[in-house]
Amino acid sequence: MSHWNEDKDMIEALEFDDLEQRVSNCEHLLRKLIGEKSARADSVASEQHTTLLQKEINLNSDLELSWPIPLQIDVISNNDGYTLRMPNATETSIGQSVLINNPTAYSFNLLKNDWSLLTAIGPSTINYFYLIDNTTVGGTWKKIPLTTKGETK
Repeated sequence: MSHWNEDKDMIEALEFDDLEQRVSNCEHLLRKLIGEKSARADSVASEQHTTLLQKEINLNSDLELSWPIPLQIDVISNNDGYTLRMPNATETSIGQSVLINNPTAYSFNLLKNDWSLLTAIGPSTINYFYLIDNTTVGGTWKKIPLTTKGETK
């Protein structure tokens, strides 16, 4: 931030009627400041981004997810009957989505955060879910099945 005073003086020195130039200079200054911060955070952001893309979960007991959830969750289970509970829908925005892949021979129940059943996830299935209403803890989720029961992908 060694150029902060120079940049500030440049912006203040402009006449008020040269509004386009003031906006342009402000945008330049913001890009410079954001660039300095993002350079320091690149390694952390890269690691977080990878984590948020895909995650494998070993479902060997009932489990509750929390935000942020990855875009794809591979659920590995060695038994039927466990539950996976979605996070509190009021803590995220409409449009939040997740792809849930169950590559195993076992099924589990996917619950909303209010403990109501969202759907049963069968063996060897892939389902896409997206949030269409976040006004309640459970939310309203839309399900799009990407495989049929017994079909593997």
